[in-house]
Amino acid sequence: MKKNISILLIATLLSVASAFAQGGETGTLTWSIENDTLTISGEGVMPDYGKEYGAIPWYFYRNAIAAVVVENGVTHIGEWAFLECVRLTSVDISNSVTSIGSNAFRYCDALASITLPDSVATIASDTFHNCSSLTSITIPNSVISIENHAFYCCHSLASVVFSENMTRIGEGAFQFCYNLASVAFPDSMLSIGKFAFAYCWKLASITLPSSITEIEDYAFVKCEALTSITNFNLTPIDITSDVFLGVDKAKCVLQVPKIAIPDYENAAVWKDFNIIIGIEDVGIAETQGIASLKIYPNPTRGEIQVENGELKIENVEIYDVFGRKQKTIFNFQFSTFNLTDLPAGIYFIHIQTDEGAVVRKVVKQ
Repeated sequence: MKKNISILLIATLLSVASAFAQGGETGTLTWSIENDTLTISGEGVMPDYGKEYGAIPWYFYRNAIAAVVVENGVTHIGEWAFLECVRLTSVDISNSVTSIGSNAFRYCDALASITLPDSVATIASDTFHNCSSLTSITIPNSVISIENHAFYCCHSLASVVFSENMTRIGEGAFQFCYNLASVAFPDSMLSIGKFAFAYCWKLASITLPSSITEIEDYAFVKCEALTSITNFNLTPIDITSDVFLGVDKAKCVLQVPKIAIPDYENAAVWKDFNIIIGIEDVGIAETQGIASLKIYPNPTRGEIQVENGELKIENVEIYDVFGRKQKTIFNFQFSTFNLTDLPAGIYFIHIQTDEGAVVRKVVKQ
């Protein structure tokens, strides 16, 4: 009986939305629903909404909305904006949008794909929480961080292409993404948060770049299909046994730079994996040239000397411990640069060369 009432209610809403154009104002913007398409128009920021009943202007019509168009001029999509739009399958977001609020597409169960504009710097917490039909996502290169639980319980998600400028993945960002089979992090990646890929039961392979400096507890807990880790880091990262809790390490092949094998064989947790081959032996480029690049002094009071041999340095980027870019030096032509304008602390120097990228940790006194 309850099921019949729900079907009748949805049918009624569809009929109402089809017969009449609904609309109104939201902040400085306007919204309208015609047939099954919600269009947001105007100039400026969409307000952040609460999840309370009635806070979202079009919430009453959520079961009738199959498409959303965010027109040019809109700069922000509000928190909880499209909560429980369970029929939503098509989203067109203008490049004028520079930020998307947390929980914006939460419980959009039918959303199978979405193209994010190359103008968004962060994927906020819970943005796609429980988008259970989402099968693939390409993170635009403008994005530098994915926040907590951004893709939590996206059970159908099988493919993720990360931004080339990603530095951080937050807590539980891809937790319970059961169908995710492999992840390859970009050379800019610094930190992977707690439970980030927990219970990704089909995750079979991971590629970690040399830039990784932190993998927090339970990041890959219960990834029981994991059989291959390629790790370009020359120095084993300090991790606890909880990072790979539930992974059969003896059956998981760990590939590391050939010259680093002795270090991994003596490093806590890493030594428990099946270290049978060095990266150079399979032709993956972690060259001796990159390995020999040196920066000093460390610690430093400001000036950094670069010893790069035959390597051509294309640019230098400096990040703080939270993955926030502090400065970029393009077309690096010199043997020195300085951190005198930055406060004391720990920094990560991301150096792009003609043979690949390398990251060095520096302490500024």
